[in-house]
Amino acid sequence: AKEKITDIALSPDGTRIAGTGSNGILYSWDVTNNFSAKEVFKNPSGAELTTLAYAPDKTRRIIVGDNAGLIRIVTEDTNLPPRILSGHTAHIEQIHFNHAGKFVATTSRDRTVRLWNWEKLNEQPIVLSDHADWVWSATFSPNDEQLLVGINSSSSNAAKANETIHAWPTEIESMSGL
Repeated sequence: AKEKITDIALSPDGTRIAGTGSNGILYSWDVTNNFSAKEVFKNPSGAELTTLAYAPDKTRRIIVGDNAGLIRIVTEDTNLPPRILSGHTAHIEQIHFNHAGKFVATTSRDRTVRLWNWEKLNEQPIVLSDHADWVWSATFSPNDEQLLVGINSSSSNAAKANETIHAWPTEIESMSGL
């Protein structure tokens, strides 16, 4: 790839590296075959792909976000059309799975976090939207009981942690229907 790579991820089995390009192309490099490269997906709008994550299972699915707010699920080595997860209205900053692989959080410059049930993608995500500015990043606590997000605080009081980091209990057991 000769353009700016905006994000990379290693597949769960360690055999592939995926990268999003500023030209709207999702690339995959085969670690086991001298890093041979291929184009996996090209954004039809040409919009920059901003971030990605491999699904934690063995399905070879890659979740990719773009600067227009669309999230797509692409399956490597198939001609299946990508599945679109809509709702965000601005640049996708990060896509992050919880440790159990049951939930995926997407963060956006639209000031929201969406928490998707990976096993029930037909259901609407939980939308966390009480942020005063862009949501840059997300991670889950080691026990998956909290979702932590980093906020781009343009406030003059940005040094206060409660304005730059938000935490929510995720109640994974009740959310997963256990």
